[in-house]
Amino acid sequence: MSHFSYDTVNDAHAYIEQQVGIGDATFDVSAVTDAGRNDFDTPQKPNDDAFSIRVEGDVLQLAVFDGATSLLPIPELQGESGARFASHILRQEAERMPRLDDPYTTLSYLNAALFDSYRHFGSIRAPGFSGDETSFGAMNIQMLPSATVTLAQLNEATNELHLGHVSDSWGAVLYDDGSTEILTNNLHEKVDNEILGLIAKIAVEQGITPREACSDARIRETLLVTAAGVRNCADHETEGIANGDPNMDRYIEQRTVSLNGVRAVLVATDGLVPPGMNERKPADRKRLLEIACSDGLEGLLHLVRTTEDHDPHRHLVRYKHGDDATGVLAIRR
Repeated sequence: MSHFSYDTVNDAHAYIEQQVGIGDATFDVSAVTDAGRNDFDTPQKPNDDAFSIRVEGDVLQLAVFDGATSLLPIPELQGESGARFASHILRQEAERMPRLDDPYTTLSYLNAALFDSYRHFGSIRAPGFSGDETSFGAMNIQMLPSATVTLAQLNEATNELHLGHVSDSWGAVLYDDGSTEILTNNLHEKVDNEILGLIAKIAVEQGITPREACSDARIRETLLVTAAGVRNCADHETEGIANGDPNMDRYIEQRTVSLNGVRAVLVATDGLVPPGMNERKPADRKRLLEIACSDGLEGLLHLVRTTEDHDPHRHLVRYKHGDDATGVLAIRR
């Protein structure tokens, strides 16, 4: 069972911290989640992110889930987004799994559990759906509840960090010597670059701000086309995402690194990266991790929100004023 809990119903903002001992090691573990805003003059929207922290024996598991907005509404959810539904189901299942398993097996299990949570939704099923994963192709892809997952397990018994990952949330480590390492790929980056590039192009062509360009019909049209053809493809390499599709398993990224010399481990959603920075760039990643360790995750979140609020017209091009932001940090003591 988890040693950490927070109110996932009223989670516009949540922060928790606790010291955890596993084996002979002690870690300061903290987590934050904060809902974003669609525009600078609108209130926080429902949070599509979630996190999970679980301790079992000599293993500390950190996980983040970033819901991906369904391009079409799901009537059965009665106004709740497919993104929020997916991330919170995944978080719930990560908490109540019978036992901790390796990251690959865990991600596969969570993906199947997500499928079980919505397989009865008649609006998603198409003719030919038999009720099990073998007929997954008879689902409306644009309506599937979906989320990214990044999951790290610190195993003191083996002195190893094991990581499993799909999509564009991320995981990184800070070493005692001050160096850092990114542990995750970002197969969604190509799509983001295409859409964000189109937003910037439209803004220049029409002499408007990137914020205004986000409302151009071409943006939604491009999103509809790309979303239908890039996730969990079985016949060629694209990107994976947790949406119940059994093809997700072929996109699970796995990493194992030694815990020797590791000072801190951070798993986070892309919303915890300030606009204009990129966790895949060493200098930016070093700054992000150092802020998280010195000022806490609330300090890193403050930098994100301050950067956004000083850029209301999104000259630092992004989809919305502020994305949901979530992170889990473990610092060795």
